[in-house]
Amino acid sequence: MIKNSVPAYFCKIYISTSPGYMSIPEPRDKQIHVSLQKFMIQESIAVNVQETTFNYPGGCEEGYIIEFINYPRFPLEPPIILDKALRLAEALMKEYDQFRCTVMTPTRTFLLENTELTKE
Repeated sequence: MIKNSVPAYFCKIYISTSPGYMSIPEPRDKQIHVSLQKFMIQESIAVNVQETTFNYPGGCEEGYIIEFINYPRFPLEPPIILDKALRLAEALMKEYDQFRCTVMTPTRTFLLENTELTKE
C-alpha cells in the first residue's frame, strides 16, 4: 500500500575515521554513532550508516558511507538535505582529523577539504 511519495533524492557522505592518510586499516570507531545521534536529534533527520573500506593506490582505510534520503514521511527539499549533509560532513571531518571527504548527490559530487589540516 502506497501512502505517500516524494521525488527521489539522496546525499551520501564518504568519510574515513583513520586520522590523516594511513596505509594500514584501523579498527572501525563506533563513536561515530554518538556523533550522528547528536546531529540527528538537532536536525530532526535520520541517516543510514554503512561500514566500508576505502581502497586506493598504495593503501586502504576503514570508514563509513552515511546516506541521507528524501523520506516520504518527513519530506525535505533537496537543497535542505544537501545542506544538512555538507554540515555533517564538515563536522565529522574535524572530529576525525580528515584532510578530505566526499559528498555525492545524484547529479553532483563535492570534495570537502579541511583547510586546518591541508595547507597547500
